[in-house]
Amino acid sequence: MCRPYAKFSARPQAIELIPAVLQTAFRHATAGRPGAAYIDLPADYIQGSVAADLVPAVRPAAPAYAQADPAGIARAVELLRGAQSPLIIVGKGAAYARAEGAVRALVDKYQAPFLPTPMGKGVVADSHARNASSARSSALRDADVVLLLGARVNWILHFGRRFNAQAKIIQVDVHPEEIGTNVHVDVALPGHLPLVVEQLTAALPGAFAAAPEATAYVRGLREQAQANAAKQALKYREDAQPMTYHRAFFEIKQRLPADVVLVSEGANTMDIARTVFDFESPRRRLDCATFANMGVGMGFAVAAQLTYPKARVVAVVGDSAFGFSAMEIETAVRARLPLVVVVINNNGIYFGLDSEEYGVLEAQGRLPSTALLPDIRYELVAEACGARGVLVRTPRELAAATEQALAHDGVTLINCLIRPGGYQKLDFAWMSKRVAAGGFAPGVAMTIAASLVLPIPLLAAFNKYAVQYPLDRLHYAMFQVLLAVLVPVVAVLLRWPGSGYRLEFAHYTSPQQPPEARKEAEQSTAASHADGAHICADGAHRYAEQCAAIERAFMALAAGDDSKAGSSPWRLLTSQRQPYPISVEGHVDKPFCFRVVFYAPTLAGTAFDLLASILRRPEWDELTESTRIVESLAHRDAIHYVKMKPVWPTAARDSLLLSHLAAVQTADGSRGYLNVSRSIEDVRVPESGGGVVRMEAGIAGQLVTRVPPAEAQALALAGDRWCKVVQIADGDLKGWIPKSVIKFIATQALPRSLAKVCRQLAALPPSAESRLLQPPEEMLAPSETLGEMLAPPETPEIPPPAVLATPAAPQRYLARRPTAPRWKAWLRVLLRYAGPAVVAAVTSLVFQLIVGRRMGRSRTR
Repeated sequence: MCRPYAKFSARPQAIELIPAVLQTAFRHATAGRPGAAYIDLPADYIQGSVAADLVPAVRPAAPAYAQADPAGIARAVELLRGAQSPLIIVGKGAAYARAEGAVRALVDKYQAPFLPTPMGKGVVADSHARNASSARSSALRDADVVLLLGARVNWILHFGRRFNAQAKIIQVDVHPEEIGTNVHVDVALPGHLPLVVEQLTAALPGAFAAAPEATAYVRGLREQAQANAAKQALKYREDAQPMTYHRAFFEIKQRLPADVVLVSEGANTMDIARTVFDFESPRRRLDCATFANMGVGMGFAVAAQLTYPKARVVAVVGDSAFGFSAMEIETAVRARLPLVVVVINNNGIYFGLDSEEYGVLEAQGRLPSTALLPDIRYELVAEACGARGVLVRTPRELAAATEQALAHDGVTLINCLIRPGGYQKLDFAWMSKRVAAGGFAPGVAMTIAASLVLPIPLLAAFNKYAVQYPLDRLHYAMFQVLLAVLVPVVAVLLRWPGSGYRLEFAHYTSPQQPPEARKEAEQSTAASHADGAHICADGAHRYAEQCAAIERAFMALAAGDDSKAGSSPWRLLTSQRQPYPISVEGHVDKPFCFRVVFYAPTLAGTAFDLLASILRRPEWDELTESTRIVESLAHRDAIHYVKMKPVWPTAARDSLLLSHLAAVQTADGSRGYLNVSRSIEDVRVPESGGGVVRMEAGIAGQLVTRVPPAEAQALALAGDRWCKVVQIADGDLKGWIPKSVIKFIATQALPRSLAKVCRQLAALPPSAESRLLQPPEEMLAPSETLGEMLAPPETPEIPPPAVLATPAAPQRYLARRPTAPRWKAWLRVLLRYAGPAVVAAVTSLVFQLIVGRRMGRSRTR
């Protein structure tokens, strides 16, 4: 059974032959490319015995090593000497062969950039000046000669598809059959990798260029690496709660010893960890390797700790990966191993759901197969096995837990809760593919034919059996529109073969950008990064000029200075005096531009800190579904993502905003606080599609000031703890928006949300100064709640992670929720995709019926 998966598989024919079979197994396992060997020992062999003189003497197996053909070495050296932009790819085969000395000598002499594969990291130190890991795509694309050292051209290297099509390939591998897999190889050098590399190093005259640092190739890779490193550093400092992958990994990375052995397993956990953790020594990193399998991480960790008894072994595994082999925790406890296991818990595979999303989708019967129960208590599983379990939610808790785990001499499991990321997409080519190149979607033809042909019998039936009067061309056109919308939906629901359609729910999946658009956007983003780090030494950033421009535009709108005729362009839509003074005005020339003025029962600093916190916006804005920080540009500026709830019959909407915070001087000379934003485009957050519309915000934000005495007296505001807020919302919602929806937002949704804000602010300690606009060294972590920020400064001691207070497990998810009836799901799809057309058609028909009957009655009289 094991023979197809092992280099050697056998069962000794007698007890006395066990040593000879073991010798053969070790020889097969270590010769050539290393691999597993399997020996089957029956129970009677294990419990049996044999006379010592019957056991033949055996000697340790000595592996045989071979050099490469000198002629092949000469051809390889010729290509390397003529290369203008060479690249050395160091695979895990170099680590297995213990070729670090030879490979480092080659890199130092030839001075070519090198790219390590994940398990090849450390063969040449990641801190080496020629490491091109941070510019991986550019290195593969621009290299004209690629030297593969023990690296398989498999999924880790994109099967060679990202190599320069004109590049010459030199492949060194101990396994001749591996050479030439997935790419054409110009020079094949089979042999023991350290010996072959020594041959190449001896034959090369020196560096590939007289001044490698001055070449455009090396200079370009260095600049790209610096730009990408700056972008990575911003992710390390992101303080959003729950934590992101990068922030969690950064906290762990800072505390690991230099000789740590890291086991990484999972989906995003493994992929992102490859870009975060660096290694100076070989054979210190283990992941899923060649076959991309899950469930091996815990076994790897136990084996690594036994192999390196004096080193610390840390396993950073995803929650789904941990589930495959979680009970190996018991093995580690039983073996008394000082193992550290960090479970990166995002409630799912790739992307999970938070508690609210999970409950809603489970009730609707739409739970994705990648979702796991929210906030599973893995640390309690470890405690049940005799290990030490810790639950962490914040960077401070993770930092303290990591330090204590490394100081502990037993098994510790850290359950690290991070951002589930339910809004993200699973971006695979097979999920986004619509129509084969050069083909014509059968569903498109079916839709066109149905919308042209079906209205004829439908109109005839209406004339004969229903309305009893002729329907005109307008109704024919309306039926065409209606059927053009309904036919694709019905095709999806009935799963008609070849329909060419697939329902997408934007919460999980979205179509890829066209390759041309994606490439252009990536080049644009790369160009903006190539100028240097995102944040300059003086605090400026690449959007600084835009932030200044939107600040000026907001102040003009807030004051009403955009009026051409001198009169105010604002018209009052609604107002109230109780319980809090609130007025909403609409712009006469813009359908969705509102100016809201309201008075909050607190001081300006407190109001501003709540309104300007993007992460707290869903708490008071009833139209906001979710928010997140995409990038922190400076301590006052950032890029935010906001998703709005759908208001029937319109679809949900989202926006990507450049947000700017500032302290400003008002007309009466007092100090005010400004929070303003405007839509931008960013390749990292493409339009999600699938029923979510990307809206454009022209100008949006709030200006918070103290209340002028005259206004306070006119409004009869009691006390001196009041502030005035001028809020502007100006943008293009995109798509079809009924006037009734706009009226609802302006006259009902906005006043309700702002009244809710005022109630929240009344319960908070008032402060005239904003904590959000303090210098970075004086600011508290953005993850802290507003109440904590406004409380007297006090630094509580961090309790030991082992005794951190943790909420009870979510028992309400253990009982299966009833699945929604299928007809309800169909109705939701119909209303989402065909709602506007259905409303228009039904309204028009009812109107025509009423008019037709009245005209008939008048003719009868």
